[in-house]
Amino acid sequence: MGFVDTLKGIFSYRSKSFTESTVRPSIAQPYMATDTGAKLPIFPFPLIMIYELADNVDALRIPIETVNREMFKNGFEIVEKWKFKCANCSKEFQYAPLAGDQRDEQPNSTNEDNESTIGSTTSSKAAKKPQFPVRQPGNNLEGPLQCDTCGSKDLRRPAPEHRQILEDMLNHPVNANEQSLEDIVRMLERDLEIADNAYLLVLKNYWIDDATGEIDHEKSEIKELIRVDPPQVAMIADSDGRVGYDDKHNPVFVCPKF
Repeated sequence: MGFVDTLKGIFSYRSKSFTESTVRPSIAQPYMATDTGAKLPIFPFPLIMIYELADNVDALRIPIETVNREMFKNGFEIVEKWKFKCANCSKEFQYAPLAGDQRDEQPNSTNEDNESTIGSTTSSKAAKKPQFPVRQPGNNLEGPLQCDTCGSKDLRRPAPEHRQILEDMLNHPVNANEQSLEDIVRMLERDLEIADNAYLLVLKNYWIDDATGEIDHEKSEIKELIRVDPPQVAMIADSDGRVGYDDKHNPVFVCPKF
């Protein structure tokens, strides 16, 4: 409680001696401003030249292609990020948190440890965890399960329909170029190896309620996933490197309904 009270005192304290803007870490890479306000990265060599070297010089091409091939040789496997998630505080668990369990400071331990059954040779803590209850309608679980942080009994399980969406992206083209998700990710990985930057353009169709003018995110859908060439990307950031702000520290927005 002492630590929490200290944090409350820090964040509730206000004084004119504070700066007007929040101090944030600057962009790790040097950038130069343009007339539009966007920032262009500064490289010791032009990125186009670096890509040419990676394509034509064997000393660079072979290691990059080898790393790329090794990373994707086993394909993709879709696994849930968490087994249970608290609907109140959003804490994620890799096991079923029972109401009588002690507080766990490492709820995101590996699935293999937490899926162990009684009598296994893995950790004793994982062996004590019961099998997962059957998912109930509404994606909520009530009863003996309880979040050990906030005490909420409203715990969710991953929705199977979300897994189906990801599987469809693996098996069908994700853009008009007939590229699969693996094709896109391979290109992004190559960008990371060469330029240390990778950009994915997500094109969406927004569903806007004509009555309220608000965006209905549940009805909005992703239309295409496209890899963007890093040399063509200019970053919107202020002079301190805070992404999404102009040099006057005003937030920059993009309106989907032009």
